[in-house]
Amino acid sequence: VQGCAVTTIEGLSSGNQVLHPLQANLEAADAVQCGMCFPGMVMSLSAFVRDNPHASRPDIKAAMVGNICRCTGYERIVDAVADCLDQAREAGQSVGGIHV
Repeated sequence: VQGCAVTTIEGLSSGNQVLHPLQANLEAADAVQCGMCFPGMVMSLSAFVRDNPHASRPDIKAAMVGNICRCTGYERIVDAVADCLDQAREAGQSVGGIHV
């Protein structure tokens, strides 16, 4: 990873934000799962929302294929991601540096 920028889950929020918008929506939706897989899921989804500001629910579900967790279902997570994107679009703001 020499010469590359690496962001960890702790580095998602910036400035005065306590949580990245995606993290805040996941928390609000009570979509938190175990500590084993969830950080990886959050990182994958944060890149997804950054790169796909107009994603549909099927797009979100497809983006989660690489993350497997047996703790719970994924619907709350999909809801939280969709809400995050909807809120950003309604406010004319960005998620992860991409203006939506």
